[in-house]
Amino acid sequence: MVSISVNPRSKRAIYLLSSFVLLSLVSTVWLYTTASTDSFQKLDLEERARGRYEHEYLITHDFKTNTIPAERLVEAREYTSKKLLSRKKDAISNINWTERGPNNVAGRTRAILIDKNDSDGSTVWAGGVGGGLWKSTDSGDTWTAVNDFFDNIAISTIAQDPNTPNTMYFGTGESFGGGVRGMGIWKSTNGGDTWVQLSSTAPGDEAPNYRFQFVNKIVVTPTGAVVAAVSGVYCNVGGIVRSTDGGDTWSHYGGGSDAPCGSVKWAEAGDVEVAANGDLWAAFGRARADGIYKSTNDGVSWTRVFKTFDYEYRIELATAPSNSNYVYALIENTQSQGVPRIIYTDDAGEDWYQSSNPPFIEDQLNCTEVTADWTRDQDWYNLIASVKPDDHKVLIVGGIDLFKSTNSGADGSWTQISSWFGGCNRPDVHADQHGIAWVNDNTAWFGNDGGLYLSSDLNQTKPSFIFKGNGYNVTQFYGADMHPEAGSEIMLAGAQDNGTQYFNQPNLGNTIRVTGGDGAFSHIDQTNGDMQISQYVYNNYWVTTNNWSSNVYVGHSNNTGLFINPTDYDDASNLLYASYDTDGYLRWNNPATRGNSFTEVFVSNVNATISAIRLSPNVSNRLYLGLTNGRVLRVDGVHNGTSKIGTILPVGLQGNGVISCIEIEVGNEDHILVTSSSYGA
Repeated sequence: MVSISVNPRSKRAIYLLSSFVLLSLVSTVWLYTTASTDSFQKLDLEERARGRYEHEYLITHDFKTNTIPAERLVEAREYTSKKLLSRKKDAISNINWTERGPNNVAGRTRAILIDKNDSDGSTVWAGGVGGGLWKSTDSGDTWTAVNDFFDNIAISTIAQDPNTPNTMYFGTGESFGGGVRGMGIWKSTNGGDTWVQLSSTAPGDEAPNYRFQFVNKIVVTPTGAVVAAVSGVYCNVGGIVRSTDGGDTWSHYGGGSDAPCGSVKWAEAGDVEVAANGDLWAAFGRARADGIYKSTNDGVSWTRVFKTFDYEYRIELATAPSNSNYVYALIENTQSQGVPRIIYTDDAGEDWYQSSNPPFIEDQLNCTEVTADWTRDQDWYNLIASVKPDDHKVLIVGGIDLFKSTNSGADGSWTQISSWFGGCNRPDVHADQHGIAWVNDNTAWFGNDGGLYLSSDLNQTKPSFIFKGNGYNVTQFYGADMHPEAGSEIMLAGAQDNGTQYFNQPNLGNTIRVTGGDGAFSHIDQTNGDMQISQYVYNNYWVTTNNWSSNVYVGHSNNTGLFINPTDYDDASNLLYASYDTDGYLRWNNPATRGNSFTEVFVSNVNATISAIRLSPNVSNRLYLGLTNGRVLRVDGVHNGTSKIGTILPVGLQGNGVISCIEIEVGNEDHILVTSSSYGA
C-alpha cells in the first residue's frame, strides 16, 4: 500500500511512503535513555497482530463487497500505464526522487526459496507480504527487486519445479489473520527473469478463480504437478488445488467436508508438503477445525489421517527429508491462553504421538523459563516448523522465537535458540516467525516480521544468526515527518512492527530505531527541531525535547482512537490533535513540555471514527477531519473548548469509503485534496 505525505508547513520536499524499505544491526551508535515509562502498558503481541490486520481491513475494504479486492491492481496498473504513455511525459514534471530506505530495516517475510539453479545455494528468492519479490545471488549480502509492481501484492509462498528448475511459481494473499486478498499464482519459465499471472488463478468472484484469493502454500511434486493449499472468502472454495499442465487448468479437493454454506465445516487448507518418497501431506483447517490429509498418488485422491479437536484450527506441517515416515504438525489452539499442540508420526500417519511444548524465556530480567504458550497466543499468525535435512528427529519450530529439539520434541530435548529482545544469552532474531528454508544440512534461512536471518551452524546446541535484510527493502511504513532545517537529512517515520525509525543519513542509508513496537505517525516541531514525537498504536506517544538523548512516554487511557491513529501537530500552538472516538477528537494540550493534559472534544456531525486529520496551513485554529464513512468536516476554534460545530464539506464519498488523507494548499484555502484508501470508493 502506498501513500504520499506532503508536509503542509513546508514545500521543500514530498515523501512517498511505501512498503519498499528494511532492518538490521545499526552501524553507528545512537545513545538514548527513557526518562519515564512506568505508566506505559504495551499491548500484548496477539492484540498488536490482530489490531494491524483489523486496521488494514478497515481502511482498504470495499464497502459493497466487504472484501479487499487486490486483484483490481492489475487493471489499475494497465490504466495508469496507458495514461502515462498518452501524455508522453512523466506524471509529475521536474521532480527527482531519491530512495531513503532505510537500508538496514526489513519487514514481514513468509516466502523463501533456495534456487536449485545455483549449485552452491547462494541464490535466494524472498517475498514480502508488502514490498514485493526480491533476489540475492550472494547469500543475502545484496538484494535486487524483481519489479515495482509486486511491491503492492502480498507474496506468501514460492516454489520451483524439481525437474525443470527454470519453472517457478509464487502465490499471493495473506490469510493467516489478515484477510489481505492476493492476485492468484504467478509463473516464470526463465528462472525468474520475467513473471506472468496465471489467468486461471486471477482472483475473482466467479468459479474457479475465487479459489485463488489466498494461496497459502505451493509445492511442485516429483512428477511436475503443481499443488497448492488455498483459502477463500466464500464457503468451501478453499482446500487443495492441483494442476498437471503448468497451471492452465486445476482440479479441486475440498477435504472431507464440502458441506453446504452455513454449516460448521468450511473447506480451507493452510499448508501442503511433499514427503521424501513423494507422498503429499495437507493441513485442512484455518478458520475452522478439520485435520491432516495424505495422498499417495500425487494428489489425485486424499485420506484424512488425523482429526483435530473443534477448537484446533490452523495446522502447520513439516516432513522429514531423510525419512518419509516422519511428519510433524503444529496445531493452533483457539481456547483462551491455549497452548498449541505439537504431534508427529513415525509410521507415515498410522499412529500419532504428542510432543512436549518448548519452554521459553518469559522473565526477561531474570531469564527464567516457563512451559506455556510459546507463540504468546499468536499461533493463528506466527507458526512454522521444519526438519533438519539429515536427521528426522531434529525439529525446529517458530512462534515468537525459534526453538530446536533433537529428539522429536520429547520433554527435555528443547532449546530456545533465538530471542526477540536479544537477551538471556540467546541470539537476537526478530519476533514472529513465518518461514524456514534449508540450504544444506546445517544452514537455513528464517523469515519473520523483521525480514530475513541466516544460520550456518544449526548442528550446534546454540546456533548463531546473521541478519540478512540489508538492502531487502520491504518495511511497511505508516507515516513520516521531516526536520525544519533546510537541507537536513533528519526524518522520523513509523513502521509496522519495526518501531519508529530515525533518519539522519543522505540517500539510501541506515536508520536508528528510537522507539519500538509498531510505529505510527511521527511529528517534528517545525519551530524547534529537537522536539519530536513518536507514536505507538492508538493514543500512545513518546516525546523528546533533546533529539532523542532522552524521551518520556505520554499516553491517553483506554487505547482510544484507531490502531494506527491519525494525528496532526500544530507547531505554533504546540498542540497535537488525534482521532479519539465516534463523536469527536482528542487534543493534547502540552506535548512540548512532555505533559499529559488531554481534552476530549465533542464535534457535531462526527458520526464515525476520525480516519484523517489535517490542520489548516493558512487559517489558525482550524482543523479538517476525515471519517471512516467518507465524510469530511471543517472545524474552527479548535485550540480551546470541549464542544465544536463541524461543517460538512461536499466530498461525495459519504458511506462509501474511508478518508485516508486531507491536504490544503499553502496560501490557498480553497484548494483541498482528499483521498480515500478504500477499494471501490
